[in-house]
Amino acid sequence: MEPQSGGVAVPAMSAQSFDQEPYRSPVTWQQKLGQSQNETQVVTAAREFLAQFTPDEIERLPAACQPPLKLVDADDIAAYAFDLVKHDREHMGADPMVGRLAAFFSHASLRLSQLVRRRRPAPPRGWAAESRYSL
Repeated sequence: MEPQSGGVAVPAMSAQSFDQEPYRSPVTWQQKLGQSQNETQVVTAAREFLAQFTPDEIERLPAACQPPLKLVDADDIAAYAFDLVKHDREHMGADPMVGRLAAFFSHASLRLSQLVRRRRPAPPRGWAAESRYSL
């Protein structure tokens, strides 16, 4: 203990106390999406994200931005992300909650596309490969 002014002893901070219990910052929604390994995990994260809003907050959203009754798969997430971003752009970001939802669901949709891309082999490269695909 180290004395402090007024004669009160205060425990000394040591670097070892931090080593014993490492600080863990809370996981952000972006990190949660980034750690998702499949469509089910992304859909679950999206449902949890929506669950943090009160029914009153959801009700105050514009009609075009109301969440779907059910989020079942990647198509639901992509469609909702599109609706949110479209509304946010048309109204130049006037509603912060729509912007927050748009950012999350855009990120979720992007993550889903990354997961799909990992499952499929890369297309062949080069002139000969390109000539095999008709446009």
